[in-house]
Amino acid sequence: MQSPKYSEFMSFGPDAPPETLKYMRIVNKIVQLITERNILNGDFLPSINEMIKLTGYSRDTILTAYRKLQELGYIQALHGKGFYVSVSGTTPQIPVFLLFDVMNGYKEVLYRSFVENLGINYRVDIYFHYYNQEVFENLIREKNGQYSFYVIMPHFNTDVSRVVQDLPSGRILLIDNDIPALKKKVAAIYQNFEKDIYAALTEGIDLLKKYKQIFLIKNTRFQFIPDGMVRGFCHFCEQNKIKYNLIPDVRSVPFIPGNAYIAVADNDLISVIRMAKEQQFVLGEEIGLISYDETPLKEVLAGGITVISTDFKAMGKIAASLVKDFRPVKIENKCFLIRRKTL
Repeated sequence: MQSPKYSEFMSFGPDAPPETLKYMRIVNKIVQLITERNILNGDFLPSINEMIKLTGYSRDTILTAYRKLQELGYIQALHGKGFYVSVSGTTPQIPVFLLFDVMNGYKEVLYRSFVENLGINYRVDIYFHYYNQEVFENLIREKNGQYSFYVIMPHFNTDVSRVVQDLPSGRILLIDNDIPALKKKVAAIYQNFEKDIYAALTEGIDLLKKYKQIFLIKNTRFQFIPDGMVRGFCHFCEQNKIKYNLIPDVRSVPFIPGNAYIAVADNDLISVIRMAKEQQFVLGEEIGLISYDETPLKEVLAGGITVISTDFKAMGKIAASLVKDFRPVKIENKCFLIRRKTL
């Protein structure tokens, strides 16, 4: 009777999508078992026939997987006995594909938290799509089948479910943003942008009421601004009868006392601070300023920037736990308002 440790192979089934490299599913699972010390040096793997029964895959697929494991240095073959675990030196690491949009202050906090909480048994290779959907899709297609896990930041307002759908089931984690159109079950730790901005602005309504008009700087050139964030902002202002507008740049409207600005991109944040300084307007009194996404720098910049943010350190920790525990659940990472001098 085969060891219970191999029972998960039975969930593979023979009907894996053709886009998925079936042999890599076996490779990744065995690497995981070795890395987590569920199987040890000298332990024999299931025979070819046993693995065929477990997975429903063909003999050629099983042989290809075992040969790949030999090539990578995880197992050896013993004539007449089969394949056994043989790892020398440093314990192998489970490879993780991590796809961000760009690297900036808050994503560095997220990245560091994710890597630290995964621990030394995982190797994280990070890639960037720079808000280019073609680059996003090409990277996913190119790397499909090469990693045990795929952690993806889908920072687009368009539907990108088709390319993500082709990744292996049970190995997908969406981070910071969800893909509602995705048909398969995936893990996700994300922000509910529409609900969060509404709730955060409501927390600060006593301060916002002193301004004549609020502008959301919707500069999408080098920044992802979710449609939900815009809807939540407009809904808040309409519900509270506050005059508002969406602008592409702080310079596109008169910079006068009584205006408040929500800057999603750091470049726009700096522009507001610079213009207030040049015109000698006092932030938090004559000009209101809210930034998006907390970083250590914003605690001290301009005496302290008021921020709407989720907890990116917590997001990284939860993301790591979802990878390690294989839980296909979706978790909202809550957002909050941090009151500081500029409002």
